[in-house]
Amino acid sequence: MLRAILVVAIVLLASCSTPPLAPPPPPDTESFPSRSGARFAPEECCERPLVWKNPVYPRGALRRGQEGWVVLSGVLNDRAVVGNVIVLAAFPEGVFEKAAADAFRGWKYKQPRVVSNLPPEVRVIIDLRIPE
Repeated sequence: MLRAILVVAIVLLASCSTPPLAPPPPPDTESFPSRSGARFAPEECCERPLVWKNPVYPRGALRRGQEGWVVLSGVLNDRAVVGNVIVLAAFPEGVFEKAAADAFRGWKYKQPRVVSNLPPEVRVIIDLRIPE
């Protein structure tokens, strides 16, 4: 009986010290349907952001050694600033969405080349990796 308990304890300790697996690759930003009331046309808009901020790494995820990604969609206002942010996909779910959305909100882009009656939709993948 003692031997069985010892074996279980060793297995549990070994599984706790195993480094987390690398996250799977995120889906392509173009694989999602267009948002209602916005125009997604990556060939017309938008290059790299002119102004951005990095997400604040959640403390719990950092403590657990978790890494992941979040696919986000935002709509540019008339000053080409991102607003109306939604999460399209995330891995792991429930860990990085808030930090990524808070960072994406407020990014500024160059004005789109094509003017339309629908505001442009911008999509990004924010990778969250533990700094080495």
